[in-house]
Amino acid sequence: MVQAKPVAKAALRVAPAAAKPATTKAAPAAGVQQIDAAKNPTKVGNKVMLESGEARVDYIKRRFAEGASRGTIAKELGVPYQIVFAATKKKAEAAPVAA
Repeated sequence: MVQAKPVAKAALRVAPAAAKPATTKAAPAAGVQQIDAAKNPTKVGNKVMLESGEARVDYIKRRFAEGASRGTIAKELGVPYQIVFAATKKKAEAAPVAA
């Protein structure tokens, strides 16, 4: 019969996680040009406004309606995909399914 070798408690300890880096905006992917209006957004009430004066959520919805993918829109704005998904999920759920 083979017995397992005893393991030192120190070997079982998990190293403490390194300090998390500060969250930063997602950089646009190579080949996707970041729009100038998204570089310095400002917040007005509950809406994030782009330099062009358009609300970020309205820009996202417009681009999605034009046929741009969520990933492409997120890369254009330099924001996480989740922001674009949150702005477009109701529209996608309400769309009729083609048979």
